[in-house]
Amino acid sequence: MTRPRALIALTTVLLLVLLAGGPATAGTTEPSVDEDTAAEILPGPTPSAAAEEPADETDPTPDPTPGPTPSSEVAIDAAQLRWGINHESNNRAFAPGTMNMFRAGLLPDPGRGGQVIGPDQWVQSEGDVSVEKWNGAAYAPATWAGLTTTAAGAPIPSATSGLFSDHQLVFDGGEGTVDPVAGTATIRWDGDATVLYYSGMSFIHLSDPVLQVEDGAGQLTATVGGFASSMTDQSVWGPVAAREVVLADLADVDLSDPSGLTVTPVWDGVAVDTTAPQVRSGAGWGAFPASFVAFHEEAGAASYWYTSGGSTDRFKSPLPVTVIYDTTTTAPPVPPSVPSPAEPVAAPTVVQPPPRNALPPPSRVPTPVAAPPVTAAATTPAAYQPAGHWGTLTAAEVLRDQLVWWVLAAGLLCTAVATVAATSACTRRLAPQT
Repeated sequence: MTRPRALIALTTVLLLVLLAGGPATAGTTEPSVDEDTAAEILPGPTPSAAAEEPADETDPTPDPTPGPTPSSEVAIDAAQLRWGINHESNNRAFAPGTMNMFRAGLLPDPGRGGQVIGPDQWVQSEGDVSVEKWNGAAYAPATWAGLTTTAAGAPIPSATSGLFSDHQLVFDGGEGTVDPVAGTATIRWDGDATVLYYSGMSFIHLSDPVLQVEDGAGQLTATVGGFASSMTDQSVWGPVAAREVVLADLADVDLSDPSGLTVTPVWDGVAVDTTAPQVRSGAGWGAFPASFVAFHEEAGAASYWYTSGGSTDRFKSPLPVTVIYDTTTTAPPVPPSVPSPAEPVAAPTVVQPPPRNALPPPSRVPTPVAAPPVTAAATTPAAYQPAGHWGTLTAAEVLRDQLVWWVLAAGLLCTAVATVAATSACTRRLAPQT
C-alpha cells in the first residue's frame, strides 16, 4: 500500500506544477500571439504601445499650420490717365496763326510738309481717348475755338506771353494692378492721340501708354510715331518708324493713396546729347527722357523738349502726370501755374517786328534769316535756338531785325528828302527871272 500512495502523491505534485505554469521542459515552445490578436483579446494598450508612451501624460500643443499671406495687391480695371505734357504743347506757336495742340486719334499723313489742320481734321474724342480743357473751375470736353484761348476765354496773344490753353490728353479704361505695400504698379491703356506743333506742320502719334512703378520709381512709356520735316525746306516730309519710348521718368511715386496718384516727371538736371547744343546752366535747365528726345531729333523738332536757350525754355518742363483709379469718386487736380521766368523775357510785341512777320506763312518757305546755316550744329552759339523746325527767335535776334528795318527806313527817308530838295533847287534855277 505504501508504494501506490507514493506514486499517487508524486503524480499529484506534477499536475499542480503544470497547472501553476511552472518552467517549461526542454524542447517545448510557447505559442506566439501577435499584438493585433492580443488587442482583440485583451482591452487596453499592448505592452509595446505602453512602452512607447511618454511618462508625461500631457501632450504638447501642436503648432498651427501657416495659412496664405494676405495680398495687398489691388486690381484696377477703369483707371484714367491725364497729362497736359507741358505748357509749350498748349502754347501759341511762332508761325503766324498757328497753335500747339492735342487731338484724339491718329492724324492721317497729309502727304507733304508745311500743312496745317482745320476744324474738320481735329477730333475731340475717339475710343477711350479724349481732349479736355480747364475752364477755370473744372475740366470739360475741348472745342476747336478753345484751342487758341486761355481758361478764361481770352485769346493767347503770343508764344512768349505766358498764357496757355490748358488742355489735357485723357486716356480712360486703364487696367492693371497696384500694390501699395510692395510699392509696385502696372497699368496699361489702349488708345491713340496726336500732339501737334504749329497746327500740324510737325506732329507725333502717341499710342497705348503704360505706367510701371517699382520701389517708388516709375516710367510712363508709349509707342511713338510720326513724320520728319525740315525748317529750311518744307517740302521735306517722310515717316519716322514707330518705336516704344519713355515719355516720362517718375521719382518718389507714392502709391498709398487709394484714389490714385499725381507726380511731376523728372526734368531738372537731365542731360541729353543733341545736334543743337543743350543749355546746361541757370535755373530750371533739363530735358525729357533721352529716348523721347532722340525720336524728335530724327523727326526734326528735338529742341522743343529740352532747354536750348530760346525765349520759351521755361514752358518746356513737363506737367504733372495724374492717374485716377475711380473717376466716379475722384476729380482731377487743378492745373499748375506757369513757372516764373529766371530772367526777363522780351515783351510779346517785339516777337513779330514790323514790317514782316517773325516767320513766313505756312505756304511759303521760311526766309534764310530764320533758318540756321548748314554748319549750325558746330558753330551756332548756345543763346540761339535753331530747333531744326520753325525755330524760336531770341530777343537779341528780334532786336537785330528791328534795327535793320529801321536803318533801311531811315535810309529811304533820307533819300526821299534829298530828292525833294534837289528837285526844288533845280526848279528854282530853271524858273524865268522877272
